[in-house]
Amino acid sequence: MSFPRLAPCYVAVKTDPNPRELPRSRVEIAEERLNAARRRLAIGRRQLRNASVREQGIRDGEVGRAVWHLIEQAELGDAVIDLIRAELRVHLTPAQAAAFRGTIFE
Repeated sequence: MSFPRLAPCYVAVKTDPNPRELPRSRVEIAEERLNAARRRLAIGRRQLRNASVREQGIRDGEVGRAVWHLIEQAELGDAVIDLIRAELRVHLTPAQAAAFRGTIFE
């Protein structure tokens, strides 16, 4: 004679009302790092674009024309002109320096 088996009754008593926080998966961590890298890349591209626009403006002579205009109107003091002259001399090649002979920046 065999005894009938009763189905087990699994009832868990939950004492903590807050659910347990599961550890993050490696995929989630990798996605988070990827998103952070994308943000850094976007910021870097924006800074490079802004610097390129500034450099292009300098190459196009916009800054130089503005300085010449201010000098012609006598709105720049002698001390400022001396500072520009000193900084300019450091960065000029010999050919560029020859182009400034006879100007206020010589």
